[in-house]
Parts: sequence; structure tokens; C-alpha cells
Amino acid sequence: MIILDVFLLLALLIFLVVGIFSGEYGNYVAGTATWLVGLCVLDLLLGVPVFSTIYDNPLLIAVYGIIYVGIGGLYSAFIRWPRYLNYHSEIIQSEHKKYAAKYPEGTLEDFMESSNYNDFKVSRNKDRLANWSLMWLFLAIWDLLNRPARFIYKRVYNAFGSLFTRIGKSVTKKIITKY
Repeated sequence: MIILDVFLLLALLIFLVVGIFSGEYGNYVAGTATWLVGLCVLDLLLGVPVFSTIYDNPLLIAVYGIIYVGIGGLYSAFIRWPRYLNYHSEIIQSEHKKYAAKYPEGTLEDFMESSNYNDFKVSRNKDRLANWSLMWLFLAIWDLLNRPARFIYKRVYNAFGSLFTRIGKSVTKKIITKY
């Protein structure tokens, strides 16, 4: 029984890691494959009647699917997409400067319709947006685990960095004034 529990825990951990990786770095094909493999493992290896439940309740599953993708769309629109654009803010600013130099009368709206902004148009990021909508559950779990850890790491690093800087300056002053 303990071996089965360890196997289940390991399988869940692998599923989460693969799901997070697919969400962060993959596309919707990798995300779909992750979900399908996870459902197959549940049904075929662990005996959870996933496919018979889907077969017996197609309307309910469709409603759940629409709700899931709807939540994923909101997550993508309000969390992931703004974060992606902010992450690439230096590139966007650089492209805007190039555009403004070439078209001084151009508006911000004109820039966002220009070829300088192509990489950040929704039409060029359909795969990314679809993937985020599909894998939002994994990405939200990752955000909940990762963001607080990075916040704590940065605060501790800054605190120790300041401490070591002060100690280093103090010791250096003593060394310099000693001679």
C-alpha cells in the first residue's frame, strides 16, 4: 500500500511538473498532450473512470470545459498577457522609438498597428494565449508557489547584500586607515 501511495504521489508530482513546464514553455499541443496523458493515467492505470464519466455525461463535461476555458481566458487576459508584455517592455519601448523616429506624426495606436509591434499583437500570439488558457490551472499553481518564494528570496538577498556591503566598507575603512 505504501508503494502505491508513493507511486501516486510521484505520478502527481510528475504530472504537475510536466503541466507547469508545458504551460510555461510549451504550446497548446504540449498542453493538450499533458492533459490527455494525465487522463489516460487516471483511467487506465489508477482505475478512475474518467472516460466512462465523459461518455456518460457529455453535456456536463461540455459545461465544465467551457467554464474551465473561460477561467483560463480570464487568467490569460488579466494575468499572463500583461505580464508577458511587461516582461518585453524594453523591446516594445525600443521598437516604439524606432517607429517614432521614422514616423514622428504617428500615434501610439498607429504604432500598435505597425509592423514594429507585430511580435506583440494577439494574432501573432494565438498559440501562447491558447496554451495559457488550457494550462491555467498548472500556471496558477506555479504562480502561487513561485512568486512568494522569489519575493522572500529577493528580500533575504537584499538584506544580506546590504549587511555584507556595510561590513565590507567598515573593514575596508579600517584596513585603509591602518596604514
